[in-house]
Amino acid sequence: MQIIITIPILNLKLTEPVELTLDSFKLFDCMNVDGISFSSNFMQQFGMSSMPKISSSHLLRFQGDPKEVSFFSDCNTLAEIGHTALNFASSLFNALWFVKDNSVYAQECFVEHYEGIVGTASFKSLHCNRHFLSRYNSDHSGNFATTMVSISDMLRLINIDRIIKINLKLDPSIKQLIPRTPRLYGVMTDELNFLPYTLNRYLRALMVLAKVQSEARVILKIAFQMSLYEALFTIGRERLTEQVTEKPALFIGGTESEVDDHITFFKKAYDIRSKFFHGDRINNDPAALVEMNKRLDQCTRIIFNKVLDDLMIFTLSDSKTDKKRFRQFWHDLAGFHNREVNWELPKVTDLGKCCKAQYGGN
Repeated sequence: MQIIITIPILNLKLTEPVELTLDSFKLFDCMNVDGISFSSNFMQQFGMSSMPKISSSHLLRFQGDPKEVSFFSDCNTLAEIGHTALNFASSLFNALWFVKDNSVYAQECFVEHYEGIVGTASFKSLHCNRHFLSRYNSDHSGNFATTMVSISDMLRLINIDRIIKINLKLDPSIKQLIPRTPRLYGVMTDELNFLPYTLNRYLRALMVLAKVQSEARVILKIAFQMSLYEALFTIGRERLTEQVTEKPALFIGGTESEVDDHITFFKKAYDIRSKFFHGDRINNDPAALVEMNKRLDQCTRIIFNKVLDDLMIFTLSDSKTDKKRFRQFWHDLAGFHNREVNWELPKVTDLGKCCKAQYGGN
């Protein structure tokens, strides 16, 4: 079986006019390449609506027999091939966020089963399928602007995507995230109807990050980023403000003044999040919120890249032993920075002393 897979990569512009090979796919600028052939069957089905998007985008393209590529080894139908290819492209370019602020995403995948020689009169299309993801990524300001990406950026992206996939495969709970229902209509989303409670902090944070990337409203980007900090840094529900402001600041590190500055900034962002979700009036200038989210996005990127360097602490289970290890990690980090631990509740004996000091009594 011979197929052509065409995936437009939206809002991407490579700074060098080169062709890259990514897992049997070729990535190139459609504007710089001659001879991109589409059959009359393809044009009749998708031409009017899709060709402008295809011709103005970078394309991820595969041509050949999918049986000869291990990437498609578990695929038995064109629909499965299309979904596999689209999920590969989507997850790959979503991970570009780890490299730089961007609005790049893959949303559509076209699969064409053909006979003959492409570009000649013998080229005959047998089947054409379109697969779709309802996801739009935007940058820190909620814009869908073109993002300039260098070859070095792409090499970093490929390495980060590999690290993410390796760690996802190691976690047994990730199997519960794979939809088991038949995909009959060529439509998939990144949304899940069920979140297994066994997801670790890293996986929960990745899922919230998807909300940050795909949300165009800046106020929600800020709110979701702080919810991401809750998923990544908190244990229990006490002293949440301290946990989501002091822990990320210590994790980023720096001088004492830099840590204090980050704590102050995270408190302002968390206050915005609380006001939004709890219905309080937000009087901040929209431009100021954009600047807040720009810095917040940069901080989150630093945090996630440090997390990727050593995932152990953020993939601990919710067992009593692992919770103790998680608490100890932050106690040690606070000690390294010569900081007091402000996110732990005082012990019962200390609490009694505090009450006596505040309210009097013996």
